Amino acid sequence: MLLDVPVSLGADALEPGRAILAAELQECCAHQGVTIAPGDVVLVRTGNGRFRSDPERYLAGPGMDGSASLWLAEQGVLAVGADNMAWDVIGLVDPEFGTLPGHLLLLARSGIYILENLLLEELAAAAAYRFSFVCTPLKLVGATGSPVRPIALVTPTP
Repeated sequence: MLLDVPVSLGADALEPGRAILAAELQECCAHQGVTIAPGDVVLVRTGNGRFRSDPERYLAGPGMDGSASLWLAEQGVLAVGADNMAWDVIGLVDPEFGTLPGHLLLLARSGIYILENLLLEELAAAAAYRFSFVCTPLKLVGATGSPVRPIALVTPTP
């Protein structure tokens, strides 16, 4: 599923360094009329994808607060992803989980995959909040990460 956080907050894009809270993800779900179920893949649009051609702005983009990662882990998701360079806000230190809290809570503690640098603008423009998701990583032995080809299969609505 796609959670279009800026739209639920009445914006086009979130400002650099902005941390998205669990409560804001929950509000976004309510705004879009969706519910997260165990095994879902949750992709979060921050609006940062609009700035890919401006490296300084793109690299300073928004990300998730530790509370957002913890809440998604509690939902039992299979994977998460966003349209930013790093799931977490770079440089933000969570008082409980330290730097990169999402990487700790999702990857290390829960085995939940994190996808970054996703192109989500077309899904958002189509308000395609639910879709089938296919992700094809490279087969790298012993690696902890891989480039992937993420594919959203959207069923047209009549």
